[in-house]
Amino acid sequence: MTQKQIDIVKSAITLFGSQGFAAVSTAKIAREAGVSEGLIFRHFTNKTGLLNVLVSKGNEQYLDYIEEAASHRDPIDLLRFFIKLPMAVIDEPADFEYYLAASKIQLELGINREQIYDDICDQFSWAIAEVGHGKPKSVIRAIISAHEGAISAIHLGDIDKMYAVVVGLLELVINE
Repeated sequence: MTQKQIDIVKSAITLFGSQGFAAVSTAKIAREAGVSEGLIFRHFTNKTGLLNVLVSKGNEQYLDYIEEAASHRDPIDLLRFFIKLPMAVIDEPADFEYYLAASKIQLELGINREQIYDDICDQFSWAIAEVGHGKPKSVIRAIISAHEGAISAIHLGDIDKMYAVVVGLLELVINE
């Protein structure tokens, strides 16, 4: 992406995060980015095209984290790393800027992420089975649902709740 495109996307992140997707026009985004509205249309076609880029980059950041988790060969190390995703979002905000914005917009718009989640369930089930849980895919799906709640808590500024979710997951899944 060019610097102008990055400026547009970052402005969209800021505005969508504070006002919601529906309330933000391309004109507002252009003003925030210091560009013409026509430039948004040239690079992204329309607001939905901009949303698609943002969601794509957010999914990319999420999947990068999942890939790093999958690189752990020890099942407990893998699960510990995976469960701590919400903490990583807080500790390394630059690495998750798009993911955090995309998750908020996807929640607002009801965008389904089930295909990604199904793939993660398939990828990490072995680790859950190794630590002794009888229904690995159900446990992974429960972790993902808890992640969604913890990320929502971050959006609401309730960091204590996010930490409580992570600590609870660690206790329930790997007795830590």
